[in-house]
Amino acid sequence: MSTCWQAPKLKLLDTRKTLPGLRTALKYAVLCGGGANHRLGLSDAFLIKENHYRFRLRYGRRLKKRSGCTPDVPVEVEVETLESWMKR
Repeated sequence: MSTCWQAPKLKLLDTRKTLPGLRTALKYAVLCGGGANHRLGLSDAFLIKENHYRFRLRYGRRLKKRSGCTPDVPVEVEVETLESWMKR
């Protein structure tokens, strides 16, 4: 599947939502297929999803404060399109 994506900086990522008891095996299968593991647990990254957008200013200030404490934890924003994020 990952060979379908031709953009050099594009990564095919998996999800944490897996079948009970099979997360490790499914994560391994994604790696074998050329994909990448997104995150293994909730603490691996701050993920801002669509239902958080209306709070983005408040989250932005909090994340700036938090990033000083945990600079190694990435902040990610889930969007459908770049244009949809720019409108908000």
